[in-house]
Amino acid sequence: MKGWPVPEREGDAPPTREELAEPGVTSVARRVLRVGPLSVGLATTDDVALRAVASWPVADAAASPSADIELRCALVERRPFLGVRPGERARVTTWRDGDAFHAMTHEAALRLEPSGRGVALACSSHDAGLALAVQNVIRIAVAWRLASTARGLLVHASAVERDGEALVFLGPSGSGKSTVARLSRPRPILADDVVILAPHDGAPSAWSTPLWAEPGMGSDATSAGPRRVGALLRLRQAPRHDVEPLTSAAAAAAIVAHAPFIQDIDPNDASALAGALARGVSAATLAFAKDAGFWPLLAPDSARAPIPSTGSMT
Repeated sequence: MKGWPVPEREGDAPPTREELAEPGVTSVARRVLRVGPLSVGLATTDDVALRAVASWPVADAAASPSADIELRCALVERRPFLGVRPGERARVTTWRDGDAFHAMTHEAALRLEPSGRGVALACSSHDAGLALAVQNVIRIAVAWRLASTARGLLVHASAVERDGEALVFLGPSGSGKSTVARLSRPRPILADDVVILAPHDGAPSAWSTPLWAEPGMGSDATSAGPRRVGALLRLRQAPRHDVEPLTSAAAAAAIVAHAPFIQDIDPNDASALAGALARGVSAATLAFAKDAGFWPLLAPDSARAPIPSTGSMT
């Protein structure tokens, strides 16, 4: 979307340009967080927002003297930016205004400049809502910064470690990402909802993030670094388990389809980045019933033909 948004329906109250101007404060509390390969500096006039990310890993200041993203977060007393109807999943709207990228959810709004500096607003009447608002802002900022600088893509996926590699299970909400993760125990779970795919040491790699659908599953990934992607698996629930190989083009399309918040960058850039991340990686659609019986189909020593590679990464 280009230009400033107008309310799409009753209950919407988009932020104004004035609200998303740089807050005029003289002192703030600041924490530099590690989110996959990026460092995120979060500054706020109130420590309530910092408590929302208290358990997140802190970036190494020596390794990252300046953060990839600098967000100044202000808590605001106002009505929500977007209305959510009963039974509706949370809405997200993104738009461009000049060179800046903007986004808003139910209780959060964001302005992010091409330099990675931005302003976030969070409004909430309770701590749980505030935590979600702050985390959603960071999720959107990370997704945009990765894609706009061609460093990687944040995707809706879960990931499980096998033999030092990551098996990445792509799927929208309700597709079974968290279910697959739970059924994969005792294998280490790297993510249950969001994965960052980015090159590392010349190979497509998966990065855990602090963004979990079920935070209790995150203990395995607390100190996990990037894992080379062993397979990309597009989820499809079915009465029985099966594996259907994907071509390189289909695997790249699946990555783009599950990469949120990138509508406002050049689609050719996103496709090229996804193509590089899919190249050289085994890929398939995994049809699965809700039990752990799918794992023998993915085992390296399976009697079935292995999932084919989609070609070499260049």
